Amino acid sequence: SPAHPVELASTAIRRQLTAGNRCTQLYWSRDSSQVRFIDRPGAETPVGIWGIDANQAGAEPELVTDRLALYSPDGKLIAYPHPSRGTTIIERLADGQTWEIDAQEERPSFTPDSRQIMWTTFDEDAPRDSRVETIWLANVDGSEVRILLRARRTDRVAWLGADRLLMVRRIAGSSDEQLFTLSLTDGSQTDLLLLPEIRGLSLSPDNRYLLYYVTFEPEAEKNGLWLLDLEAAPLAPQKLPFFGTYRWRDNDRFIYIPLDPAASEHNFFEYDLTSGQSRPLFPQG
Repeated sequence: SPAHPVELASTAIRRQLTAGNRCTQLYWSRDSSQVRFIDRPGAETPVGIWGIDANQAGAEPELVTDRLALYSPDGKLIAYPHPSRGTTIIERLADGQTWEIDAQEERPSFTPDSRQIMWTTFDEDAPRDSRVETIWLANVDGSEVRILLRARRTDRVAWLGADRLLMVRRIAGSSDEQLFTLSLTDGSQTDLLLLPEIRGLSLSPDNRYLLYYVTFEPEAEKNGLWLLDLEAAPLAPQKLPFFGTYRWRDNDRFIYIPLDPAASEHNFFEYDLTSGQSRPLFPQG
């Protein structure tokens, strides 16, 4: 979990937490004490969100809740579709009060402060390259429904706070993409950087660094894994000396598995942004 990383010593030991072939949609609890997942461990147990203690060897899964829904970041609200009307039901867990919001049969998401919800609509029959997508914003009580953005080929990347979204848009007639921020307060946009076709965008927990990779560019030097400091001026992407899958560990470190077609097993490394050095997490031999 990025917020509370567990230090791995040079003699780190891998430990299996669960058994079987279920355990879908894994995620960490907010305090990083549990690994949680959707499951039904047995015929007599309910389908729900289950958690297992990540620090206790041999711990058994515990039922967290049998309510499968979209939970707000503060854990006080849940959202789920109405079974017949095509609307979204918002429920306050403290007292069970519910109300409906017309999210146009789309799946909504909560803002980081849990005060608003967003959803995106588009013509499903239109080609992906030319369809216009509309991002809607409303208060969680259903008031002040408004259009936040209407544009072609845009995608949300991550939140930069309760008021700002990091987004990317495809530039018409090219494979280039524009990285920009979108304000929820007034809908204003701020362009950040124009980049080749980018994939795998991943923001550090403190919203400062962005990891992404580029492939299939005619100019070989543009391909690879890149690191962008969003607080630098001017913005200057840094190409990293390795390529592979990655996951942030905390604000200054991420774990990666280098791509090696000849490898017989996966090797995990940690990269430290401060020192610019990598170290193996599970040394061989």
